[in-house]
Amino acid sequence: MPIKPQTGLQVVINAGENLGARYECDLASWLTTEAFEGAVNTVTATFEGREVSAEASIDFETDEITDETVTVTDDMMNPDGEPKVLGEVHVLQSPQQFDYELTVEPEEGTCTVYTNTAAVHEDTDGNGRDESSVDLQVCIEQGLMVAKRANAQYLRDYDWSVLKDAKQTQFKVEADGHAKADYTVEAKLEGYEDQEFTVSGEITVANPNDFKDTEVLVEDKISLESSTCTVEGLNDGKLTIPAGETITLNYSCSFDEPVAEADYTGQENMVNISWSDENGDAQSVSATAPLDFKAAEVQDEKVTVLDDYANPDHARELGTVTADEKSKKFTYTMDLAGVAGKCQTWTNTATVEESASQDENNSDSVDVEVCSEAPQAAPPAPPAPPAAPPARPAPLAATGMDEGLLWLVGSASMVIIAGALMLLRYRRRTH
Repeated sequence: MPIKPQTGLQVVINAGENLGARYECDLASWLTTEAFEGAVNTVTATFEGREVSAEASIDFETDEITDETVTVTDDMMNPDGEPKVLGEVHVLQSPQQFDYELTVEPEEGTCTVYTNTAAVHEDTDGNGRDESSVDLQVCIEQGLMVAKRANAQYLRDYDWSVLKDAKQTQFKVEADGHAKADYTVEAKLEGYEDQEFTVSGEITVANPNDFKDTEVLVEDKISLESSTCTVEGLNDGKLTIPAGETITLNYSCSFDEPVAEADYTGQENMVNISWSDENGDAQSVSATAPLDFKAAEVQDEKVTVLDDYANPDHARELGTVTADEKSKKFTYTMDLAGVAGKCQTWTNTATVEESASQDENNSDSVDVEVCSEAPQAAPPAPPAPPAAPPARPAPLAATGMDEGLLWLVGSASMVIIAGALMLLRYRRRTH
């Protein structure tokens, strides 16, 4: 019966007998035969206060051979799939290396971890080291993305002129007479001026990589050479976009000279984003936005036409006119009084009110002259009746004329003189 070595085993041996027993030793599974080279197996017996021992060298002999040849497999990073056989290895070929290539398709913008497991397949339980795994991390950088929008605008200022005319500019009236003057006022659109051109909007930059912050250079420009664009939030034109984040930048563009109306459409605003990838190679992406200039503000599209009616301190409104109408005429009649014996000039001024600034052509005046006759003198008093005829004078001897005849001649002469005076006065009045 085999026995296992132990301490303190008591056996009774009868006199004249020999004890024969088999024994066995359990060895650690990780021990090899080389570990027992030069080793001995010792047995000790103690009886009646004495101790005797015996030794035997250990000499291993092959009893059974297992797993002299094993199969090596690899799961090809697919633990749920059928492993791929790489080959077989004989103990005399150990160690042996198997090389292979494996193509993976990791997701862009992130890091993907692939676990690759190789195994040797033993018939026995092996030594606990029949599998080995390696984690492979693959980070694929995705290019940055950029988008932008542009708002192009300007201020439009309409320019107007006014022309005033009178149907008749000179009148002659009686001393207490009045003149009725007819006026025409025309407001006319002369054109417009576009100014204060600007372009503004937003630039959106996205970093889709969740494993890497990226420093970018931002450049924004317009296809018109007279423009200058400024992007907010940059340091020397650069900005760091954190991993996995999107940043929106405001920008604005100004112009050194007015934009030609032919360039209101057909131009574009472009932003370019450049950076260095994981390998240090230069990368860039750009986005464009079409420019379509629109009037953000309009001045004097509708104006009011005024007239002072010869009283500069109290102008009156004639009406309004719009740019769509282009022009409009206003008419009115004014009663102008004369000053007896003088010529009076009446100055009438019409005005177009512009909000931006008043130009020389925003007002126009007309002079109307009214001349009045001098006042007439009071008519003369009627002549006094003739006096009673004088007493008949004594006859004149020298003439030999009859005194009655002489009286008739004198009376007739007086009537003739008075009539002449009245006729002269009447003729003067008629002139």
